Amino acid sequence: MGLLDSIRKIASVGAAPLTGGASLLAAGEDTVARIPLLGGMLGAETSSQKALVKKQEQLAEEAKKRAQQNAQARMQALGQSMLAFNPQNQMMAQMFGPQAAFSPQQFAQMGADPSVAGMPWGSGTDEQRRAQAADAERRKKIEQQMTPLGPGPAPLNLPRPQAGRRY
Repeated sequence: MGLLDSIRKIASVGAAPLTGGASLLAAGEDTVARIPLLGGMLGAETSSQKALVKKQEQLAEEAKKRAQQNAQARMQALGQSMLAFNPQNQMMAQMFGPQAAFSPQQFAQMGADPSVAGMPWGSGTDEQRRAQAADAERRKKIEQQMTPLGPGPAPLNLPRPQAGRRY
C-alpha cells in the first residue's frame, strides 16, 4: 500500500472516496481541508476560511479609509482654530509690534498636513495627490482669511538718560 492509497483511504473517511487515478488535488480543496491533518499539511483552506479572510481584508481597508477621513477632519478643525486665533494675533501685533505676532504664511504653515508636507508636489498615489491638493487649498484659504499685520504701535520717545552724578 503506497502513499497515494493511504491518502485515498484517509480522504474517503471525510468525503466521498476518490476513484481510479484521480489525484487528491482533483478532489478539491474543500475535501482536503475537511481532513484536518491532511488539510493542514497541504495548506488548504475551506470556503468559510476564505470568506473570513476576504471579510477581514475588507474591514481593514474600510478602517484605513476611516482613519484618512478622520485625519482630514482633524486638519480642517486645525485650520478653523488657526483662523479663530486671528483677532488675538492682531492684538499682539498692535500692542507689541508685528514681530510679536504670526504672519499669515506662518499660520498657513502651522495648519499644514504633516502627512503630505515632505512629499514632492504631484508624487505618490492618487489619494496622496488629492491630499496634497487639499492641503494646498487649505493653506491658501488660511493665508487669505488672515488679516495682514499692521505697523504696530508708535515708538516711545523717551528722554535721554542723564549722566551719572557723584554725591
